[in-house]
Amino acid sequence: MNQPPIKLPKWKIALFSCVVTFVLLGLILVLLEFSMARAGSGVATSFYLKSVHEGEQVSLSNQYFMRQYFGAGISRGSMPFRIPEDKPENSVRIFLLGASAAQGDPAPEYGMGRQLEIMLEEQFPDQSIEVYNVAITAINSHVVLPIMRACLDLDPDLFIMYLGNNEVVGPYGAGSVFSPLVKYRWLIALQTKVRASRYGQWISSNLKKDEGKPTEWGGMEMFLDNPVPQNDSRMQTVYLHYKNNLRAMFKTGSQHGVPVLISTVAVNLKDNAPFGSQHNAALSEDELKTWESQYSEGNEKLESGQVDQALEIYKELLKLDDQYAELHFRIAECYLKNNQIDLAKQAYEMARDLDVLRFRADSTINKIIQETAADFEAVTLVDGRKVIEEHSPNGIPGTEVLYEHVHFNFTGNYLLAKSFNPAVVEKLEAERGIKPESNEVIPEAEVKKRLAYTHWDQLKIARFNLERLETPPFTFQSDIEKQKGKLVKEVDALSSGLTNQVSQDVLAEYEYALKNYPHWFIYDNFADLHVYATGNLPIAEEYYQKVIDEYPHDTRWLDSLGLIKIYTGKYKEAEKLFRASLEAEPNIIEKKVNLGVVIGMQGRHEEAINLLSEVTAVTGYHEQAYFNLGLNHFNQNTSDPENQREALKYWQVVIENNPDYTDARFGVANIYARQGKTSQAIQGLKAVLAKDPNHQRSRALLEQLTNNLK
Repeated sequence: MNQPPIKLPKWKIALFSCVVTFVLLGLILVLLEFSMARAGSGVATSFYLKSVHEGEQVSLSNQYFMRQYFGAGISRGSMPFRIPEDKPENSVRIFLLGASAAQGDPAPEYGMGRQLEIMLEEQFPDQSIEVYNVAITAINSHVVLPIMRACLDLDPDLFIMYLGNNEVVGPYGAGSVFSPLVKYRWLIALQTKVRASRYGQWISSNLKKDEGKPTEWGGMEMFLDNPVPQNDSRMQTVYLHYKNNLRAMFKTGSQHGVPVLISTVAVNLKDNAPFGSQHNAALSEDELKTWESQYSEGNEKLESGQVDQALEIYKELLKLDDQYAELHFRIAECYLKNNQIDLAKQAYEMARDLDVLRFRADSTINKIIQETAADFEAVTLVDGRKVIEEHSPNGIPGTEVLYEHVHFNFTGNYLLAKSFNPAVVEKLEAERGIKPESNEVIPEAEVKKRLAYTHWDQLKIARFNLERLETPPFTFQSDIEKQKGKLVKEVDALSSGLTNQVSQDVLAEYEYALKNYPHWFIYDNFADLHVYATGNLPIAEEYYQKVIDEYPHDTRWLDSLGLIKIYTGKYKEAEKLFRASLEAEPNIIEKKVNLGVVIGMQGRHEEAINLLSEVTAVTGYHEQAYFNLGLNHFNQNTSDPENQREALKYWQVVIENNPDYTDARFGVANIYARQGKTSQAIQGLKAVLAKDPNHQRSRALLEQLTNNLK
């Protein structure tokens, strides 16, 4: 007798079908990934790569890691590292996690990580102290979490975290330009996994069109079109993601027995006006006109020194619209001028919280840090914000400790490193059983000496910061002229103070640091010093090569050394370096421009034009590409009218965008002279010399044309 067939419930059949489908799909993707790797398609995007260095198994920083978040055309990464797989017994490994403030922007060589390392080396002379700075510009907790998990494989003794400024503007934040906000963290993890894969990279480069997504790094200016008000409903998702990411990191540290230290986040309140302000959406047109009229009157009162009258007007405006960040900043200035410190600080904090271009951690971010850390016994909270406030005038952080909105100067980084130090020492003693020779932290002046923080380096950083303030969103701040005025005075004072004796002192300070505390950061800065200050290019070449020998897998110094080769006329060697750099990162625009320039210098103009045209096809206007396109068209045949027309076309665009580009102006004047347009040529040459009296080619050509007229 035949048994009747067993009928399974429909839900079991459906469940079985789903399981089989997902298993098969997973196997197909694994095979696809393996096949594409064997075929050389795409790149590995893991945080580190396994390699061999001088016969030793090591883990190397991977410059492709950030592709899964930023895309192929944007080069961002941690400081380079090379970590031996076999950890010596006397070695202490500490990993610093976070974004640009943790990294030490704009000068990581003087950031909190390097300073903490110097402190600990003094306290533990028998230990090999290794502080690995794995912080990356513009990232947030969605990126820090996988970095931390990857670092677990590198035998860490301690994690230090300083993050929170980029939760809105970083990947998967509400104001991001890279990866839009996603409600569910599991979906973020899935998207990241796909984008990290080789098949995901192929899809991104061949099928998916990300209109409006940046193709190269553009700094904070990239985020101008993404304002996010405090009362935006998306902020709740941002906060929830941040809290859950912190919990995941703290839990990871606890489960693997690696202590975690995290700090609250300090930002510039006093000397950094809001980047963006928005009115309450409920404000009527008439109310807005009234508000703007009274606001202008209040500003006039404040500027004329009538502080109390201005404050009264501002307070009345709060009744009409209390959402405008800049209004609170003005109120804070009034309170500060009246020495009402507590009220001033509250108003400054409100101005920060209401800033719609959210580049600074707000009060909720710090609250989340404190509350989440309190839930984990293995997590130590360091109140870095409080330390910074205690060392700021009136307890309100400003340019005394920060360069601009979130990045610390040398003193600010010293204070943060010093605030982490006792907790680090305590954890090393408790977890590793190693005792410090002293609990005293070496003074700031000694740290400066060991890191070669010289007069010249201060000038270099000040000039960089002044240049940064010339770009949006800084240019939109109400106090930008005040910020720039301070920096101009600093640059002028440092420039005038760079006497011959001081220059000799700078060299002596570097020689001391190189002899007693050698480090690749010091090699790099020493090379820069000789490029931009002494002009001793052979020394610069030697020390750039030292860094390359230390980290041959990182391409940034191939570019630096390539530029030195150009300056010294070694064009073939420069081309070899630039080709190696571009081959490693073929989507980075500046690397393609460098190669195009040096190819043109060797007379291969058609090849240079083709390469530089690839750049402009992607970027549109690019100053160096346009200038060199003009140069190569002209140099193909200086007497050919068609080549002259092409050169003029590019150079005139350069001049329209940058009237101070004297070489482009000279090029145009030179062509006019060849075309017999003598008066136009003379006018152009005089314009060049008005901007740069030392432009010798212009002076020589002007003299020649003037003599011909006699």
